[in-house]
Order: sequence, then C-alpha cells, then structure tokens
Amino acid sequence: MMMMHIKNVGPEFIESMAGSSAGSSLQQQIVKALRSDERKKASHLLQDFGHRSHSLSADDFVNIFKYCAQSPDPLFAMEIWRLMELKDISIDNTCSSLMMRALCKGVYTEEVNY
Repeated sequence: MMMMHIKNVGPEFIESMAGSSAGSSLQQQIVKALRSDERKKASHLLQDFGHRSHSLSADDFVNIFKYCAQSPDPLFAMEIWRLMELKDISIDNTCSSLMMRALCKGVYTEEVNY
C-alpha cells in the first residue's frame, strides 16, 4: 500500500486557489446567499473574498456578475465593481458587459414600478 505525505498548506497556497475551485466555490456561496435574499451575508462573503485573496482577476467575479445581470441586481453589481476598483482589478469585457446589463435592467425595472 502506498502512503502519501501531506505537507502543511500555507497562506500562499490558499491565495493561489482564489481563481480556481476555491474561488469558484466562493462565487457560488455568494450567489446562493443572494438567491436566498441574504444580501448582508453575500456582502460579507464578497468583502472577505476581497480581503483574503491578493491575486484576484475579473474571472473571479464572472458568476456573481452573471447572477446580477439575470436577477437583475444593480446594487450588488456596483458593490462588486467598487471592490474591484479598490483592489486594482481590471474589469474585462465579459464583466463589463454583465455589469452594464445588470445596471440597465435594474434601472428599467425600477422605472416601470413608478
């Protein structure tokens, strides 16, 4: 039987996982909180994600922006954008398009309700 030795995992390894399955999992948790109408929890998760991870890219926010565009949720899209600006994360064409869709749908929905 072959035995595997597991080394201690440091913060550098955890941060390198931000853009992979760990980052994707966090995006899913944020979207799940938004779908459950737990905005405060979603905001806390987003802020925690931003503070823990140093090497974030626009890809780390695509699934959340997709939710914001579909729901629409322009306020949370703006919250993501503010975090990205704070962390000096360049917004790519995909995120920009999804954010604009969330903003446009959100404004239109609010105008119809008046």
